[in-house]
Amino acid sequence: MNEPFPIIDTSDWSPTSDEMMGTKPKCWLRSPPGNGVAYTLEEMKRPTWLFKWKSRQNSDDDWSEKVASELAARLGIPHAEVELANRKGDRGVMSRNLLAEYRFEELIPGNRLLVEADTEYPIENFYHVAQHTLKRVFGILGERRVGLPPGWAANPAIVGATDLFTGYLLLDAWIGNTDRHHENWAVLKLSDGQFALSPSYDHAASLGHNVTDAKREEKLNRTNGAGVEEFVASPKVRSAFFRNETDPKPVSPLDAFRIASAMYPAAAKYWLEQLRRIEAGIATDILNRVPDTIISKTARRFSSELLRINHERLLKLTV
Repeated sequence: MNEPFPIIDTSDWSPTSDEMMGTKPKCWLRSPPGNGVAYTLEEMKRPTWLFKWKSRQNSDDDWSEKVASELAARLGIPHAEVELANRKGDRGVMSRNLLAEYRFEELIPGNRLLVEADTEYPIENFYHVAQHTLKRVFGILGERRVGLPPGWAANPAIVGATDLFTGYLLLDAWIGNTDRHHENWAVLKLSDGQFALSPSYDHAASLGHNVTDAKREEKLNRTNGAGVEEFVASPKVRSAFFRNETDPKPVSPLDAFRIASAMYPAAAKYWLEQLRRIEAGIATDILNRVPDTIISKTARRFSSELLRINHERLLKLTV
């Protein structure tokens, strides 16, 4: 049996600053010497890890982010390293500083890129931004000739940032991520002015993280898992992307990947094959490594069923 994921106590880690980007409370920490977490000389110049508090009492957005990062690794998606953590008795997760890890000068979130192209873009809003269309996002990545993260080995089908971003959308559709808003994707800037797509990050709003155990149990008890099937296909499960600026609501994570598939079919086929190769039971094994102290049996069963259903829905797509 695989060992449970560790929960790292950051109570004695030194805070360097709060992080203002995003919608949840978080702060940058520097790990003390000899705590068992390795970091490079470059990381010593910057805060090493970002600690993110669990957002609400009834939310499981700590273990959901850890599990999502493990699933991203199985797909071959470059992603932020995530560890379960607590700080002075409060639950949360810690995410390694991407700039320190990849030695880039600046992380530029999507909203800053989009407002450069359109000065009227609503940069301050996070949700219900109809201008946040996949056509615009892919256009920005293509026009800037954004490259791939350094050191990331890809298949010949993945030649640029748009191909890789298609993989991020497949991950979102698999885990049910509803939070890929315009600060939850970014590019990394080198000192010489070159750009690379940032590894994927901030996957906390996934796996039904905000569904109560009572609701999970109710849906699991429906005949043949129909309740979970109904949940993943619900109109309430939406991405942060719009198909067109005139649409009243954003598309689902599955439809976001479907739209990308029509634009970049070779990349979509590659990512679907990556998903197909993941052995049955891997997702459940990962969920079983979450310590019992922070996940219920009901949440494990519900998330495992959600992943199974979304896996099947994705592999039924014709690209």
